[in-house]
Amino acid sequence: MNRLNIFVIGLFFTVVVFTGCKKEECEQEYGEFCLYANVENFCKTAPSINGYLSSLSRNWSNERRLQALTNWLNSQPCIISAKLELEKANQSGVPTTKSTPLQPPLGTIAILLDENGTTKELFLEIGHRYPYESDSLVATGYRYMKPREVRMLFQPVSSVNMVFDFINSFDFEVLWLHNLWFSSTTHSRDYILDNLSGKTDYIAGFGIVPGSQTFSPTFHSMENKNYQDNWLKFMADYQLSVVATGNAQITFLVPTGKEREWAARFLADYEFITSTDVNWEFQGM
Repeated sequence: MNRLNIFVIGLFFTVVVFTGCKKEECEQEYGEFCLYANVENFCKTAPSINGYLSSLSRNWSNERRLQALTNWLNSQPCIISAKLELEKANQSGVPTTKSTPLQPPLGTIAILLDENGTTKELFLEIGHRYPYESDSLVATGYRYMKPREVRMLFQPVSSVNMVFDFINSFDFEVLWLHNLWFSSTTHSRDYILDNLSGKTDYIAGFGIVPGSQTFSPTFHSMENKNYQDNWLKFMADYQLSVVATGNAQITFLVPTGKEREWAARFLADYEFITSTDVNWEFQGM
């Protein structure tokens, strides 16, 4: 074997030795992150994420470090995809974590997770460490789409029967129905609320406007027609009428994985629905 062949073989061996990693080490690196890479426990990935961020040079720009983190996330076997969205903080109305009250996230990374064969979506927020350090980056929180929940807003309505008819046209559970406002021509608001206290089987609470006689129950489980009939009877007994103000809101429980599809269908098919969205849960890290 000539000297050139020996040199090439030696170079190849050196590259393998110094750029590869042992199988156990790779599994440990990926396993620690992927062990908690699900929407309920993603906050437990913070040590892995923050450890990687702290390994990057603080001389790098924030954008370069955020992109490096995105690339690192894409290398994890439990991540389907990760995409950096710079300066998207709070556009969805989701509050930042209490641990960073004055420093909004610098960037959001949209992540698709593989949870036992099911694709889950979440948004990881990266910001400065608190107390404020301008050259530090940490995971500050994340939000994820809550399974099955689709929320919709109605135009101001004057008929409860119209809302109930809409609910009855589907075979979905009603998680919440609220922002329907009522008043009575014969009874005071306080008297009516006292008589509502026993209806906890389908009323979770109520809202009021100070100085007004109107009130808004927070209904749940209103796909149950017995509850609907009970409420209609209560309205008749206490001479209640709907005050056409605000936007009634319904949250349906639709089949898992069909949340966005149904949100789009509700908005496209019903003129009295002004907006729809999936529900998001926020957790600090």
